[in-house]
Parts: sequence; C-alpha cells; structure tokens
Amino acid sequence: MSWRSLLAVAVLVGAVVVSWLLGSAPGTQRRAGGAQDVPDTGYYLEDATFTETGADGSVLYEVAAAFAAQSPADQAVTLRQVNLDYGADETAWVLDAAEGRITDDRRVIELSGNVTVRSEGDDTPVIVETDTLVVDPARKLATTTDEVRIRLGAHVLIGKGMQVKLDEQHLELEAAVHGQFVP
Repeated sequence: MSWRSLLAVAVLVGAVVVSWLLGSAPGTQRRAGGAQDVPDTGYYLEDATFTETGADGSVLYEVAAAFAAQSPADQAVTLRQVNLDYGADETAWVLDAAEGRITDDRRVIELSGNVTVRSEGDDTPVIVETDTLVVDPARKLATTTDEVRIRLGAHVLIGKGMQVKLDEQHLELEAAVHGQFVP
C-alpha cells in the first residue's frame, strides 16, 4: 500500500471517529426524526397520564402531558403541554399549562406558561389565567404571586397573587384588585 493510500485510510478513519464522537454527546440522545432531545437515563414518556391517589386510595388528581421526563439528578418530573384534572369531593377543576414540574417528593406540581384554571360543573364556569401556579394536592391548595385574570361570564377581575382552596371552591385575590362587571 502506498503512503497516499495509507493517508486516505487514516483521514477516513479519523472522520468516522470524529463523527461518532460528535453524534454521541454525553447527557442526551437524539430520537429518530429529531423531534426531542431525551435524557440518557431516567425515563421519558410521550402522551403520558399519571394518577395520584390519597392514603385512602381515592384519586387526588390526574395529570396528562404531551411529554414527561424524569431527571435522574433530582427525580423531579418535567412536563410539557400539561392538563391537570383535580377532582376533590364534589368540586372539579381543570388546569392547563405549557409546562409543568412535579417535585421529587410528589407533593407539589409547579405549572408555568399560559396557565388556565377552570371550574367544572357550574353553569357559568370560573376561568383563571396567570403565568405560574403552584398546586399542593394534599393541602388542596393552588397559589401564585403573579398577576391573575379571573373571568366569570362577562365579568373580569384582575389582581396580583391568588390562593385557591380547591376543595371549597374558595378563590382569594391578594393585592391590586381591579374589576369590571358588565350588566
């Protein structure tokens, strides 16, 4: 074999090694079709549904997400395109958000990005819009410190900060409350 042939083989082998190293960057892998980066460890699910139950076996809430991934570092679950159905006793709330996070101890659900909360089962549902919301299912409580817009039919209330007692259908704005009631 001539020195030119050896040089060509060496360049080709080098290109293969560099290509392999760049294609397998640590921490993530690319799925077929290139749709999402997914973690190397932990788990990820598409079109996932989680049901959380209380100590007595009753359903506290159900979470559906277009994508869910568990972080191996802290065991938290990251969610995308989140829908949370919270049915406490006879009351029901539906919460939607662009993103969410279930903490590692599974006690808190953090929602963010175009968060919408709707009461279910009423003739005129209450619709709440905010940027972030923290839900504590065990305490049956949802809170935010962000601006909140509440719609009840043609009526609108705007405030800053909110606390919702999900089981009592009790909603309380904390500050800077402004409203418009159209007859």
